[in-house]
Amino acid sequence: MKKNFFGGLVGFSALALIACADDNGANVIDPIAGDSSSSVIEQSSSSIVEESSSSVTVESSSSAIAESSSSSFELSSSDEVSSSSQDNSSSSLQSDPSSSSIAKSSVSECRGLIWFGNDPEEGVRVPVETCAESSWPKNVVADGVWRIMETDGEDGGKSSIVWPVEFVDGIDTMAAVKDSCYGICGTAALDKGSLTYNPFVSIGFTLARDGSGNSVPVDVSNWGGICISYMSEVSPSLELDLGDSVNTKVLNYAVPSAGLTKVSSVTSKCIPWSSFRIPSWFNGDDRGWKDDTGAKAAKQLVGVRIRLQEKPKNGGYKFYITTISAYNSGAAFYAAGSD
Repeated sequence: MKKNFFGGLVGFSALALIACADDNGANVIDPIAGDSSSSVIEQSSSSIVEESSSSVTVESSSSAIAESSSSSFELSSSDEVSSSSQDNSSSSLQSDPSSSSIAKSSVSECRGLIWFGNDPEEGVRVPVETCAESSWPKNVVADGVWRIMETDGEDGGKSSIVWPVEFVDGIDTMAAVKDSCYGICGTAALDKGSLTYNPFVSIGFTLARDGSGNSVPVDVSNWGGICISYMSEVSPSLELDLGDSVNTKVLNYAVPSAGLTKVSSVTSKCIPWSSFRIPSWFNGDDRGWKDDTGAKAAKQLVGVRIRLQEKPKNGGYKFYITTISAYNSGAAFYAAGSD
């Protein structure tokens, strides 16, 4: 029953994406910056092209948390968490987008860059090399594997993700998750611990790595932006990971982001690079990052993250990601008819 339920949600989102395959961005609403109540999400969702692709409501249940004896979920251990220092650092990353160390794509559009959670051929990899494999340096390999990107553990938080499957030694963790719900799904169990801000977790993927396994910046300007089909009980933030040398040393964690709304049914939204902003709470020397933020980030992107941050709640916050693609993949949606 679980697979049939999630499969139905994925089917709706897939049809919506395919139906828009021949659309262009001519009628997309211009981005409008706005304030948000979240300390992390500063971008108004009115700047995002969206279309609700399903009317199916996903019920919330406190049984999703592993502490419940009736739960079929299993709380991930600390061994399953990939910290930002492991997945997001890059010694070769330069704050100057024109750096010669950045892999550049010569393809004008990315119509092949799309990941469907219900496609068994793609597994748990987003095909990030679709638009750039011909121009990437020989020592750079595509990554794109879904994983936990960051948690609040380094600052004293105790947040984690509760997955819908029980992990077995020797089995690919995220593959088991994808197989269970035809996408990336789980529950954000947010625990403030000793934090002075709201707890968070983030999931996503690194774009490329060098021969030593270190993440490297990649020029993905030709994506045009990012489209995502998702459901979430907390308002997510779509973040552009620039690697530790920019994320922490330059921006003090105020990474380029765009706010998404919480939705109880699978909804598709497309965000152009121009809609990504540096959060307004950042008051340091941004070294020019507040100007044309998204376009600059796209020229040296290390990874894509979906951040879930909110006050703790019994039962946690369920989330579900069914599709992600480049804005120029043909999956951009018109805002007409959206809420």
